[in-house]
This record gives sequence, C-alpha cells and structure tokens, in this order.
Amino acid sequence: MIKEQSPTITKCYHCGDICELDVIPFDNHSFCCHGCQAVYELIQQSDLNQYYSNKELKADKVAEQSTIERKFAYLDQANVVSKLLRFQDDTQSMVKFYLPGIHCSSCIYLLEHLPKFDSKILKAEVNFIKKEITISFLNELPLKEVAIMLASLGYPPLINLESTNSKETKTNLGGLGMKIAVAGFCFGNSMLITLPEYLDADFQFETDFKVLFGWINLVLALPVFFYAAQDYFKSAWTGITHKYLNIDVPIALGILTLFSRSIFEILTSSGSGYVDSLNGLVFFLLLGKWYQNKTYQALSFERDYKSYFPVSVLKVDEAGENYCMLQDLRPGDQIVIHNLELIPADAVITSGKAIIDYSFVTGESDPVEKKVGEKVFAGGRQIGSQVGLMLEKAVDNSELTQVWNDQETGNNKKYENLIDRVSQYFTVIILVLALGTGSYWYFHDPTRVWDVLASVLIVACPCALALALPFGLGHGMRIMGRKGVYLKNAAVIEQLANVRQLVFDKTGTLTRNHPESIRFVGVKLDELSNSMIKTICSNSAHPLSKLIAKNFEDSVIKLPVDHFYEEVGKGVEAKMNGTCVRIGSAKWVGVEGAEDQSESKVYVSIDDHYQGFFSIKSGYRTGIFESLKQLRRSFKLHLLSGDNASERAQLAPYFDQFHFHQKPLDKYQYVEGLYSNTLMIGDGLNDAGALKRAQVGFAVCEDIHQFSPACNGLIEANSVVRVGRVLRFSKSVIAIVIAAFIISFAYNVVGLSFAITGNLKPVVSAILMPLSSVSVVGFITLMVSLLGRIQFKE
Repeated sequence: MIKEQSPTITKCYHCGDICELDVIPFDNHSFCCHGCQAVYELIQQSDLNQYYSNKELKADKVAEQSTIERKFAYLDQANVVSKLLRFQDDTQSMVKFYLPGIHCSSCIYLLEHLPKFDSKILKAEVNFIKKEITISFLNELPLKEVAIMLASLGYPPLINLESTNSKETKTNLGGLGMKIAVAGFCFGNSMLITLPEYLDADFQFETDFKVLFGWINLVLALPVFFYAAQDYFKSAWTGITHKYLNIDVPIALGILTLFSRSIFEILTSSGSGYVDSLNGLVFFLLLGKWYQNKTYQALSFERDYKSYFPVSVLKVDEAGENYCMLQDLRPGDQIVIHNLELIPADAVITSGKAIIDYSFVTGESDPVEKKVGEKVFAGGRQIGSQVGLMLEKAVDNSELTQVWNDQETGNNKKYENLIDRVSQYFTVIILVLALGTGSYWYFHDPTRVWDVLASVLIVACPCALALALPFGLGHGMRIMGRKGVYLKNAAVIEQLANVRQLVFDKTGTLTRNHPESIRFVGVKLDELSNSMIKTICSNSAHPLSKLIAKNFEDSVIKLPVDHFYEEVGKGVEAKMNGTCVRIGSAKWVGVEGAEDQSESKVYVSIDDHYQGFFSIKSGYRTGIFESLKQLRRSFKLHLLSGDNASERAQLAPYFDQFHFHQKPLDKYQYVEGLYSNTLMIGDGLNDAGALKRAQVGFAVCEDIHQFSPACNGLIEANSVVRVGRVLRFSKSVIAIVIAAFIISFAYNVVGLSFAITGNLKPVVSAILMPLSSVSVVGFITLMVSLLGRIQFKE
C-alpha cells in the first residue's frame, strides 16, 4: 500500500487523531497508522458499520500488532489464566476484564458484538459504569487471543494480577489535598496583596505599587490555573471531545474567564484583575469537592452487601456441621451444598456426585456432571444429592450479587436516564444564560461583567439533582437491610412503591418453620430406615423436609446416596444401598391422604411399601393475621398454597383470592395472569418461577442460608409481618426523592436570580455550589432515617 504525505491537517477516520506523519489512504478514508486501518477492515468485514455512525465516537489509537502480542505474552501461562478465569468447564470459559477505554455507546455496541468478529466468542456483556466486560468463549480460543482482540480494537484490558484476589479499598485523596494546599496558599496571599486596594482609595494613584502587586498576583494565579484547576479543564475537554457538555464545562469557562481578564488588565495596566476571586473560586471549589467526598463516604450505603448479606452455608469441621456466614469462610474450609443450593465460591469436590447447573453464570441450562477431585465454580447450582466441597477461594459477595443482578428482566433506569438528560440540557441552558447575562452587563455596567459572568457559570449545579436518586434509594435500601429485608438493588424500592397487590405462599411464609410438634404415624421405623429418611430429607430443598431432617438426633447417621431426584412441590426420591425411598405428598407416595386443618403431612414409602406419615404442626407466625388484616385495607391479597384446602375457612377473612393444591407451574401461571405491580412472597427455591415472574419477588429465609437469584429481595422470616411497613416506607422514600428534586431546582433558580442581577460574587458562588449538593444529600439522609424510625417503630 502506498503512503502519501498529507499537505493539510487530516484526521484519522477510526480514532479521530490528527495524522501527524504519513497518511494511509484506504477505502476513501484516511488513517494515522496500520493498526487503525486493520481495525477498520475488521469492523467492515464483520458488518458493524453502525459503529462509525455514532457522533459520540472517539476511539483509542491502536497499537501495532507485534507490540500487542508481546504485551499479553504472559497469558500463555496456565497458572495466570486460572487466576483470571471466573468460570471454566469442558467446553467454555468466562473472563471479566477492566477496559479503561470504554467511554460511549459506540464502545458498548462494538464490544457486545465481539461474537461477530470470532464465532468462538459466545457472548460479551459490558458494564458501562464499571468499564468492565464479561466474555464467554469456547476453550479452543486461548485467553491470550481474547485479550489481543480487545487491544486490536482499541480497548486493551488492564490486568493487574496482584489484585485478582483482593480489592483496592484505599481512596487516594493526596492529589486533591495538595491542590487544596496550593490554591489555599495562593488565595490567602492574593487577598493580602489586594487588601490595600479595597481599604485605601489613594492606593490607586500609587502606580509603582499597583504594578508590582499586579505582577505578584499574576504569579500567584499561575499555579492555581495550571495545576490546582487542571481537573476541571480535563473533565470539560473530555466532555466536549465526546460531544457531551458536562457540569465542569461552565466551571472551566468561569475559571478561564477570570484568568484571561486578569492577565489582560495586569499586562495592560488597565486594572488589578480578579486574581483574588480566581484563587478563592478554585480553593473553595476544591474544598467543596473534598467535603463532598468525605460526606458521601460517611453517608454512602454498603454496595457489595458484605455487611449484611443474609446468606450462610453448612460448614463441616471438627465440631461437626454448623451454618456459617459466607463472609466468615476461608480457603480450605469444608462445606456441604444441598439440592438446588448455589455454590458460593470456587471449590473442589471432596464427596458426593455433583450435577451443576451453571445457567445463572453462563445462561446455558444443560447440567454438568462433576466427580470427586474436580473443580466447580461460584454461582453454579447443585441438582441432586448433597456434595462436599473444599473452598479454593474466599467468598466474593460481589460475584454472588452479580449473579443476583444478572437475572434482571426489566429496565429500571428511567429515572437515571431522565437525570442524565436534564443534566446535559442544564449545562446548555447555563451557557446561554451566561452569554445573555454577560451581554446585558456589558452595555449597562462593563466593570461588573466578569464577576457576574463567573458567578452565573459557577453557582448553577445539577449535582444535587443527580445525587438525589442514588442516595435516597440507597439509604432506604440500607435501612431495610437493618430490618431484615435485603434488596438486590436500590431500584427495587421504586418498584415496591408501585405495588398494588400481594401474593403469598403459605408453608414457610405464613407458617413457622419451627414446628410445635413433629411425630411419625405408622409402622415402627428401624435404625436403617431412620438413617435413610434423614439422608433424603437433608438433601431436599423443601421447608418441610428440612424440618424433618432437623427432628432426628445427631446420632442418626447419613448414608451415601446413589440416586436422587426431587420434583418441586411433589416430593423426593432417593436410592441408598439399593433401597428406594420416596417422601412427599400422598399422591407422590401412592396412597390416599386425608385432609387435616391442624397439621401438614409428609408421607413415606420404602421400596414401594407405605410406612406412614410425619405429622407436622407448625402454627402461624406471631402477628401474621393482624398484618394481613391491615394489608387488605390497602392492597388486594392472594394466597397460593401447595397444601390442601383444609384451612380455607380460617384464611378466608384475610384474602381476596385463595387457591390450594398449587404446583410451582400453577403458581407461575397465576402470577403471570395478574396485572403488573405485584409483590410475590414465598419460598426462594420452590416458588422461584412465580417470584421471578412477579414485578417484585421476596424469598423468605428462615435460617438465612437459602439464596435464589430468581428473586428481587430476601426477607427474614420474622420480618414477613413487616411487609406493610416496607411498602409504606418505599412510598415515603420516593416522596423524599421527589422533594429533593424540587429543592435542587429551587436552589438553582434562586442562585441564578442573584447571580444574574449581580448580587453574587464568584467566591460566594464557589462556596454555595458544593454546599447545595451536601445539603440535599443531608436532607435525604435525615428524612429517610427519620421516616425509617417512624415506619419500623415496634
């Protein structure tokens, strides 16, 4: 290909940079290097021309292929690859990379179409906020090639092997502190230099001192303009180059206006300039940023759920079997996973036969069979009998919460999108107002133009508007967590505020999982039968099975399971030492069962010989009927139960609709038939389909160890009676957010009115701008906390 020298300034068609040396012409376009040309050809061949149609595009310059290959050569090492992979089975792997080059919708479009570049890439998902990409790919494609492909497209992954097992938690505020110190020093001295001019009118006639002090002021302005204020200019320029006017644009213009005017007046000796206002403006802006950071750190809610995520797992040690919170688990710990439970961290199988469903991780529903000694990955769900695992990694709560949030089916970002649009138009409006205000004062009082112009540019700020939603919902989410209601994300509060009807499961939701009595009615069971029944119930996911398993003494041993099958809502079947045991409903076992209003029955057969049934008297939760009575005044209530209809008369006063003998599919179809704005409360495993189909699904956690990604929230068993308070509190939080919006708009209207009329100094504007954001956040935090105490007062 022939290179030709560009006689004029030419921009690269791919990255937009100026072609400083030779221009490479290709396909009626110009490119700055062969790397950009190669990416263009790749995009063309993959039929992704829409990438270049986005006006926000500003692709990164592409390095030469040889340089890229050398950079990622270490990814040929198996031990390095094993540290980076989030998941791997016999056919596919999954990796998550941090891509600092992601900056616009075109980036997302290109990266999520990676499968078009290589058919061995199965799926690519971008997290724009975190600048992360999760890629699933076939094992025949080396991880090194995936990294090279990303780098060749202009998105080189930033890989830090030292951080693969730990999170960086320190916030580096040293640079900000130094800038505050520089701006504060210059501001204090410029005020001291300018003081005689304010206090002594005759000082204007002392030409020598006036010129000297002007030059000293100019020297003091240089480090403030070129160092302390550089972040505002960088942010503004980044926004402009990406065709986006962020809030730092008017701030940067205000700083530039004061600096330019000061240089002009000092150099021409036509005035003393506005250096004191400039230095004070930057100093208070930086001080406000520091104060905001400290305030937000103090008020922010825990986003990774580590402080209260209510999930535990059965840990095995010298003391026996005990439930342990996930954050207390360490590599090397031995745990037990039962049927339909999630694997909390990467581990090696130590006992049992694992059949793992990785649909929550990969989207593929085909179970994978694993044997003792093989590795399994976090997020997989065991199907079948219990398995013993030895953890290879500590539990990463962020991985589980990502599995949880990956199940999101709707778009809950309408408020966030609205705020983004308002913020963008807000900046345009401010620039127009500043231009109009400057023109007005130029003709009426030219001496006040620069102060007024800077005040208008600085005082207006949509930050308070943008902060209202995340802090309001986030603080509400934290308060609910303290009361035993754990939401998958803050947007669930908005959904809860719109709930109009509730659907309840009965067993384990309205009733207690700590029974008043459990007794076996039937033939006398020998030691082997007791062991088999305890074993099969320990492996089951149903609440009644778990109650029966707990009822046996510790001396009753568990047996190895050769075969295990559970049909949700019906029963379980297992084979141990050649003996087949079936436990569940009367129909499942093959007998006729009598309905009894006072108890639940679980029937047992061994080798097709009926043995009897377990009679379980659970009783209803304390205060549940009073809670239902209050809920029915404001909401339509439905009951869906898999049990018989013996308790219809007792429950009729509290529900508008009730249905018994409901299988999981029946519950799903019933919830699907309801109009939107429905809250479903039930068992996270047996009612998973209905929970996922409802607008909001709450899984009841009795022993806080059952975790299901199919729900929007986990609710502790003793908090079920607080559902009404949760719904009222959600409405209150949304009302507070709306009030914060109004306060933010009111602040900007009042502040702008003072600035436009010339009654506000730039320094005062710099103080008011961060204070407005902090005051809105403080209002939200105070009001949400106050209403939380009122709503949840026992």
